[in-house]
Amino acid sequence: PYAYSFSTYAKARWIGRTIFDVYCTEFGAYPPSYYEAAISQGKITVSSQMVDMNYRIKDNDLLSHTVHLHEPAVLVRNTNNINNNIPVTIVADTPDLVVVDKTCTLPVHPCGAYQQNSLSSVLEQHYGKVYIMQRLDRLTSGLVLFAKSSQIAQKWGNVLMRKDQEHTSCQKLYLARVKGKFPMNCSGIPRIHGDDTVQAGLIGSATTSGEENHRNGDANKMRSRNAHGYWITNGNEGNGGRIKETKADLTNVFKSHHSLQDWLLTHKNNKNQDDDNHTSKTRSNPCSFSPSSSPLLWLHLASPCRIANHKDGVCETGDFASLEDSLYVKSVKPAQTSFGVIKYDKATDSTVILCRPQTGRSHQIRLHLQALGHPIANDMCYGGELWYGDERAKKASQQAQLRLQQQKKTNGNAQESTAAVATIADTPSIQDEISKVVKDANPRGAEESLADFIRRTCVWCARTAASSSNDSDSNNDSERAMLELLVRSRGIWLHALRYQMRITKMPTDGIEETSQEEELDYCTKPPAWALQGNVDGIK
Repeated sequence: PYAYSFSTYAKARWIGRTIFDVYCTEFGAYPPSYYEAAISQGKITVSSQMVDMNYRIKDNDLLSHTVHLHEPAVLVRNTNNINNNIPVTIVADTPDLVVVDKTCTLPVHPCGAYQQNSLSSVLEQHYGKVYIMQRLDRLTSGLVLFAKSSQIAQKWGNVLMRKDQEHTSCQKLYLARVKGKFPMNCSGIPRIHGDDTVQAGLIGSATTSGEENHRNGDANKMRSRNAHGYWITNGNEGNGGRIKETKADLTNVFKSHHSLQDWLLTHKNNKNQDDDNHTSKTRSNPCSFSPSSSPLLWLHLASPCRIANHKDGVCETGDFASLEDSLYVKSVKPAQTSFGVIKYDKATDSTVILCRPQTGRSHQIRLHLQALGHPIANDMCYGGELWYGDERAKKASQQAQLRLQQQKKTNGNAQESTAAVATIADTPSIQDEISKVVKDANPRGAEESLADFIRRTCVWCARTAASSSNDSDSNNDSERAMLELLVRSRGIWLHALRYQMRITKMPTDGIEETSQEEELDYCTKPPAWALQGNVDGIK
């Protein structure tokens, strides 16, 4: 644990409100009595100055809250990089980039209770300043790209965000393990037929200018262009799956499982084409790939997404037919993902699939899989079960909970026992703790540093002391942090497997006779959960 200041400039909606009101309503880690004490004790300041509870926030005010931070434990890997004090797998280290295979539970950047225990903080201890090019959810594992300069971050970051689809391309591949026989549970989502073209979740052209016009249009135009439905294409025709597979149905998709090696080979040979599009046009086969006798069927889903609550990170997908027009225009964005079956595991009734998002909406893959009736099996936020098919982890979690429940204060006070059982970093303070540890604490001494005072009046330290006062085997934060890690989710079965990016430089006034291409292609090893059930072709 260490002293840390959470600082933020005043948001527009805070201006004119009292600092006490803002902290009580916008932040939920403590009850009002704590914020009252923290303001009076100088733990909460405005532009480095102490204020009273009735201070009204002004524009450009810097609000700071200094706490004794107990960071939750995260998972890291023992790798050949451990001698360099880098507890993560480095996929590539070039003059321009650091490419990492992120473990689940480790956030990409500092956020909330995770500051030093974040991927960027870990890398900066070795590389100095690094620039985040793209993000993964904390519970997701896989490829994360960092640039060593702001220029490189902007250059390839724009490619990752598909800002210039005319001169750049970006293909991302993920692995997921979902409930049931994918996609047999799909119901309630219409199948798209006819000669419509769907690109990036939009009916019709999806050029950059087209998307801009789409965002600036009215609700009726947006609703008419945002595609909502699925279609099936044959991925081994050599033209990127652009031929509509009119005869294939959901059962055919499930039965057309192929090894990851086959999927990657097909994707590699088709990477120069817009293989996420749905169209009736046919093209000649430009590559040398010879299709197998069994088709590699892609199921494509277009379903708009929106962030329903930014503060809590609540996301949704669907046709949003009942959503008010003003909210639709403001929040709904087109989204499209393609899925291919790798292997069904009968023992756990789960399917390992390949996922290929063409757009990059928040939680897009997780939302789309839930909409198809096949949520990521252990994704509790979107229809999964925390310990799905993992009795060993479930048992470890139960044992950790029992251990935490055994850690009680010697006096047996019910309120204090509740505090002792609560997790250090995740559970809000209760009123009894605030009164005992914070409000009734002796005032800060004249020679006492703010860090020492914060440590002395730390609720989380009091909880640790409560649990260890009668137990010589659990007298530090380390054991408790490990127990809490066992209780919480250890990540979801979603892994960023491969990123392929390309920039095409066009000839300039005869200086160059032909266009030039610059390409990046990085891939990780499949995670252990993708190998379960003897998944064919994954090595």
